[in-house]
Amino acid sequence: MGYQELKSFITQTMRMSHVYQPVVIRELLLGKGHARSSDIASRLAAMDPTQIEYFEQILKRYPKTTLRSHGIADLNRGEWHLNDASGFNPEQIKELVELCDEKISDYLDETQARAFAHRTRGYGAVPGHMRFEVLRRAKHRCELCGISAELKALEVDHIVPKSRGGKDELANFQALCFTCNAQKGNRDNTDFRNIDAMYHHRDATCPFCKAQTDGKRKILDANNLAFTLADAHPVTFGHMIIMPKRHEASYFELTHAEQTAIGQLVDSMQAILLLEDPSILGFNVGINIGEVAGQSVEHAHVHLIPRRTSDTDNPRGGVRNLLGPTSY
Repeated sequence: MGYQELKSFITQTMRMSHVYQPVVIRELLLGKGHARSSDIASRLAAMDPTQIEYFEQILKRYPKTTLRSHGIADLNRGEWHLNDASGFNPEQIKELVELCDEKISDYLDETQARAFAHRTRGYGAVPGHMRFEVLRRAKHRCELCGISAELKALEVDHIVPKSRGGKDELANFQALCFTCNAQKGNRDNTDFRNIDAMYHHRDATCPFCKAQTDGKRKILDANNLAFTLADAHPVTFGHMIIMPKRHEASYFELTHAEQTAIGQLVDSMQAILLLEDPSILGFNVGINIGEVAGQSVEHAHVHLIPRRTSDTDNPRGGVRNLLGPTSY
């Protein structure tokens, strides 16, 4: 790629959801076409002094895909390479670097530095590996409005703020674009003064609430807000139910944090079942909400049902066709 093509890309084609693309190009130009990924991550960290690990993970995903698709640069074994870098004279390099600096400055001015604000909120930075897992779990989309990270920078938010007792754990993190995160405080009407008491609500007559304390049913796995039991009347071998610790009848009435906690256990238990039983080739995941839908215990829960070849004569239709009677 020649000087004019790269200049056109920077000034006209480049669409930014963060400062990553111009930072990569700038460092490649200053490095005469070569730069180590760790060095580029260090440059990003200089703008926001946090963990280099986070930015190295970002660089592996994007902007690599975009810059590669445009024939600008590529990443191989931790080192970036600018295509045809030898064709630029010092004046051209100086101008292109200044254009990258301008892109970075304009973007940060436009977002009022919110691009990095999430890494200074609360009590210290979220660890890079955990931040990466939250974004991966959200498939790089805002979990409130759904916008892609390609269009707007994402931040990792504490669902229950640390100032209100929220913990640094995956079940209490969500990926939000900077707009949703900035507006969350005004839009969220949850009374956090009572949040801890709400999560400790139990019903003495509920078998799932009793299971948390009486020891008659073994808890297979748990996190801060949810836990897993083997189904007492399994449809197939390995049938599990995952539910919130708090007593709440409807899945739709659970908090986002509780739904996230349940989803994490569904994922982890599915992985365990596959590891322990190679005959499992599929799953049904279902929720009964309300008596007319078959719910007989008024404590929200999710069924995780392993499926194997020939466990039913005709599996076509899946959850449209009930496998048989269930207890819950």
